Amino acid sequence: MPACSDGEEAAAGGRGDVNHRELLNALLPVMEEAGALALDCFHRRGGLQVRSKPDGSLYSEADLAVNDLLRHRLRALVPQCGWLSEEDADDRARLRQHRLWIVDPIDGSRAFLEGRPQFTICVALIENGVPLLSAISAPACGEQWYALGGGGAWHNGAPLPRRRRFGVAEAGYRLLVSGRLRRKPLWRELFAQQHPPEDNRPPPGSIAYRLLLVARGDCDATLSITSKQEWDLAAAHLIAAESGVLCSARDGAPLCYNRRDTACAGVLAAPEGLHQRLAQLTRSGLAQEAKMQEQTI
Repeated sequence: MPACSDGEEAAAGGRGDVNHRELLNALLPVMEEAGALALDCFHRRGGLQVRSKPDGSLYSEADLAVNDLLRHRLRALVPQCGWLSEEDADDRARLRQHRLWIVDPIDGSRAFLEGRPQFTICVALIENGVPLLSAISAPACGEQWYALGGGGAWHNGAPLPRRRRFGVAEAGYRLLVSGRLRRKPLWRELFAQQHPPEDNRPPPGSIAYRLLLVARGDCDATLSITSKQEWDLAAAHLIAAESGVLCSARDGAPLCYNRRDTACAGVLAAPEGLHQRLAQLTRSGLAQEAKMQEQTI
């Protein structure tokens, strides 16, 4: 993944010497500790205090507890490092930092609160807008995923094989999307080659976990046309990329991190070949939706 920038001020300070593999090895026990804390909260979720954010999303004291643990541990691992987390106010000083921790203490909070196990804890270290290393814990599923930029990805300690290119002649693909998108008539072409066509299982609540399923080969692609945040995507992005999966915004545009505006224009993840086909179909669907909206004004 090439370095990317959206025009922010250049990061201040020197790079310093960091052994990336050693840092990843130091991160894994932190993820186990965070996973154990989240799992304990999951088992007693009925007694947790639950609050609603202005956008209607839910969070509980579990999100805050895991966030506090990660903030303390990760800042000790790399002291001179920026910080961006879903559960903390955005400190714009991060824009002047060369490196940045991006954290989602519990991705899939609603799933967590409803007792569904596919919630995740996501941590990524970003350098110059690009994920350098990352780890994801899915403690209720007994899974741990991690990756090192240029060094591969692992699932429960075993290397993830790289996904092969999806050939042009391959017609059917397994696409993981929300039921809301499936119900939109303009998007029918996107699902015309869905295989099996009757596969309408709802996707996991964690968008990071959806990307992991593509990385592992449980499905061929996942798409969300709704806005995502950097903390939703950064950690899973690297794991998917190191397994041969292309991750982008919904229309195929590159994903970059540590931007002033942390919102991302959806996400599309698929192996090479299929990614290009789905990005084209998505751009067509978005253009048709925009045209219909103009006609109704």
